[in-house]
Parts: sequence; structure tokens; C-alpha cells
Amino acid sequence: MRLGVVSDVHNNVDALEYALACLKGCDLVVSLGDLISDYRVMPQIIGLARDAGIVGIQGNHEKAIFLHPGSRMRERLAADDLAYLAALPAQRELDIDGRRVRLAHGSPWDDPADYRCHYISGRDPADVSRLGATDADLVL
Repeated sequence: MRLGVVSDVHNNVDALEYALACLKGCDLVVSLGDLISDYRVMPQIIGLARDAGIVGIQGNHEKAIFLHPGSRMRERLAADDLAYLAALPAQRELDIDGRRVRLAHGSPWDDPADYRCHYISGRDPADVSRLGATDADLVL
């Protein structure tokens, strides 16, 4: 299986369009979070990800919209865009060619109820973890 990975797009519609064009031959494209920015969300980026069928997770910017008490983005986003972001899990584990692949944003040990990334160490039971924000792979 060919897996395409995007991460930390932060509302850059042109960059995501370019990445999707380059990843056209992939069987699956995943996003490792931070599709948007916590202080500004471009609805076009959500529509592009949704239409492309990207399998995503929440990064700290998506989490901040829902968890930071001062975030006003919850009030500003269209209901379907808010629902799309809310439905993204904090992490995801996929079975790809018989290997467990964990998608996480900061680290596999981040607290899903905290929008801050904590780069701490620990043991991850996945065969491969792909991390956003850090741009690192863990192969155990």
C-alpha cells in the first residue's frame, strides 16, 4: 500500500492542493493534524481535506479550538466544518500491510484532553508511529 502523509498545513490551501497532486498515486492519504490554525480557519482547507478523503487526526491547533477556554473559533465556524474537526480523533491506529501504524501529532503519549504537545518519552506498542509537529518517525 502506498501511503501519503501531510501534516501541519496550517490553512495553506495551495500547499495542500500541491501535496494532493503529488500524492495522487497513493492508496491512502493521512493528515497528522494542524490542518488549520487555532486563531484562523479557512473553510476551503476543510472542504479540500473532506473532498479528498484525507484520513486525519486532530493536532494541537484543532484541539485548541475545542479545549482552550478563550477560543472563539467555535462560534465562528460553520456547523459542518466544526463537526468535521470535532470528529477527528486525537490519534488513530491503522493496519497497513499487516503493520500497526499509529498517527499522532506531538507524541503518542500526549494527553488527548490537552491542546499542548508534550514531547515526553514512553513505549509505543505500534510497529510504526508517524508524528506531526515533530516531523519524525518512530520505528520500534
